[in-house]
Amino acid sequence: MEHLADKIQDYIEGQLQGEELQEFETHMEQDTDFRNLVLLQTEVHDIINKRLNSNESDLRESLFHAETEYRYPKQTLFQRIKPIVTIASAACVLLFGYLFFFNNNTALYELPTMQSEIVRGQESNDQYEEAVRLYNQKSYADSRTILNNLINKEPEVIQYQYYAALTYLGEENYNEAKVKLNPIANGESIFKDEAKYYLAVSLEKLGSKEEAVVLLKTIPNQGELGRKAQKLLDKLN
Repeated sequence: MEHLADKIQDYIEGQLQGEELQEFETHMEQDTDFRNLVLLQTEVHDIINKRLNSNESDLRESLFHAETEYRYPKQTLFQRIKPIVTIASAACVLLFGYLFFFNNNTALYELPTMQSEIVRGQESNDQYEEAVRLYNQKSYADSRTILNNLINKEPEVIQYQYYAALTYLGEENYNEAKVKLNPIANGESIFKDEAKYYLAVSLEKLGSKEEAVVLLKTIPNQGELGRKAQKLLDKLN
């Protein structure tokens, strides 16, 4: 597939439509490595968006002051650009260092961002987009109401069921999350392994750590999801 990273990013942002979307999803269903690559890029996309919109004020302020120290009026264009590139690189290092070394445990329990994308007809799509907006604003009950309506109309769309199940996890209703995630985790959809992971989270929260460990061990140790599963395993063992 040409320009693979760009194509995956288009999928994440809901830009693929019609046959192109169908071809992409078929590719994901048939190719485990490709599916894991999509999941990894989705995780990175979600992490960057969350951090850019979060309250990392101290980091931003430090970077701002560092940048202004380099900006002297008599510098050449090259002299001005070079420190800014260096600062941008430092920002990336600081940001990802903060994420992966200081915030790992929190990240293990964060829900994935619900992705905006074209799914079916216009009416279903409009409802889904509203469910996306509400879910990502943590209005889980309102999002679930719309998703349940979509499930009644199109019960074959596992995507609706998956995010509806996650709304219970967002509300810390772990018993109901367990009930709803279980059939997805035992199914064959592209959401199977993700459902296993969040089912394991629900089991841990309910005090069933041994069951959670057994379930986590069934998740392929590939891609970002595999790494998260291993980190949660290490925490539980």
